[in-house]
Amino acid sequence: MSEFLRKRSNVEMPGYYYIELNRKRYDGLTNEQCSDLNHAAQLCKKIDDHSPINSEFIRNFHPLMQELDSVGVFDFPGEQTVWFSHDPRAGQERLYGGRVLHLVPRPVRPGRCFLPAPDPVLTLINPTKIQNDETIKVIQNLFKDCVDVRIYLAGAIHMVMPKADYDNYLEFGTYWPDTIGGLRCSLERQTLITPSSSSGSVAVGARAGALKSDKFYAATSALGVRLVLPDGRDVLTAATHGFVRMNVYPHPTSRNPINILRKLGHSLALTSAANYLARQPAVAWCVNQVADVYPVGKSVYFGLSTHLIGKITKRYDQPSPVLPYPAGYVHDLCLIADKEHQLPHMRTPKGFPKLRKQFGDPEEVLHGEPVLTMVHELQYAHFDEREKFKTLEGSVIGQGPLLEQIVDAASYNYVASSLGPQRSLLWRSIQTDLDSAEGASGSVLCVGKPTQEYVTAICFQNYQAPFPTPSAASLIPEHLAREGDELLHYKGGFLLPDEIRKSRIRINEVVRDASTWSGRHADAEVVGNRKSESMRIR
Repeated sequence: MSEFLRKRSNVEMPGYYYIELNRKRYDGLTNEQCSDLNHAAQLCKKIDDHSPINSEFIRNFHPLMQELDSVGVFDFPGEQTVWFSHDPRAGQERLYGGRVLHLVPRPVRPGRCFLPAPDPVLTLINPTKIQNDETIKVIQNLFKDCVDVRIYLAGAIHMVMPKADYDNYLEFGTYWPDTIGGLRCSLERQTLITPSSSSGSVAVGARAGALKSDKFYAATSALGVRLVLPDGRDVLTAATHGFVRMNVYPHPTSRNPINILRKLGHSLALTSAANYLARQPAVAWCVNQVADVYPVGKSVYFGLSTHLIGKITKRYDQPSPVLPYPAGYVHDLCLIADKEHQLPHMRTPKGFPKLRKQFGDPEEVLHGEPVLTMVHELQYAHFDEREKFKTLEGSVIGQGPLLEQIVDAASYNYVASSLGPQRSLLWRSIQTDLDSAEGASGSVLCVGKPTQEYVTAICFQNYQAPFPTPSAASLIPEHLAREGDELLHYKGGFLLPDEIRKSRIRINEVVRDASTWSGRHADAEVVGNRKSESMRIR
């Protein structure tokens, strides 16, 4: 039996294995021998822990993995063994030795908890399954300050708390189970969640004077897909937040004085007192009179044009006029329809995989399968030939070669919305992902590789958040502490409502002699009443 298997049998946890593999030194090897071993580790497609090409061999001799500070193995009953790492540099590849690697933030526990409590959940929690309401509520009842429960595919469950509550629990917390449902438990500081698009952007290119009007503004957003609903109606999907102006957090790097004031306002809105007041009916009603948080009834136009796409006829969210994103969102999804004219058709960009007609099960992406995010082109038969359409400059997901991505976690938030729990997936590109996803909201997350002919849509991209790192510098390796929190961005997408999952995707129905517009730089000018009278909160 190898050293790895002996170690594994000695550290057996209830129902699963979670093993840290420390880096070893091999001082007696020549440069040529090291090169041969590195090459063998790179070529390995399947690990056999009963052979010399085992987990410890890959950990110590793979050129990328041997440089990492933290590497381990997680094994859940009935599921494939996976690598885990707390080091974002590990995200440069999806497979090491044919085995999937998932990132997970470094574990943090209260400093005064000397005697861990027993596991409060009697059954094992399978991280590759979407959890039901009952399981998440049991977990949240244990931690009253928890606003989000994140279950990482690397075998960890994290209690996400706002910074003040996180610091307080880290210092004075006494209750702490080492495992919940068999998964390693950790605290996690809440990071800033920003929507993938920004409403009110001047860069969209609205018509002269348009941005000065209270009833006309521009929004950078990508349309998702064209659908046939179960009742037979044709609709286009879009992200709700692209048509909401009041509670969208300014881009973190913006130095615009107005945006700086907005950031201060959002910080104030996140305090406990403001949060409590904002949820009172009387306060909410007053704020709603001046807010612009209702997309229903607004008209949507092609970017840089006067051509109407349709009107927003339904939304699945109730955005808060005071609390910042994602407060009030459940799916961050709205539907666009046009009763008088035919909706524009969608087609797959050249060289991109084609979408299957039905949405897939979200659990399909929780097994380390490759995923990708893509945006489709719109095709419309009624364009004026004299009209020219331009696209915004910048790097947007779906532009150029498609990047292979991987889902690392599922998030469950029961605080942000009164309409129901927020369930979302968190994924990253297979590289050090520092690029902003601004302008890519509404783009489609699909399971499959960029080289496949067909892929399956799972959900839409809605937001982004930096990879969480502990606030205590002593818990972070020196080279990571220097780089700060935003080492890597997670992209996030809410799970779809049942009505949408049961709909049929309508793509690649080509219209002859039609002009095309690339949705990869998706923009939309929004016209309409500032709020629908029938949608006010009373």
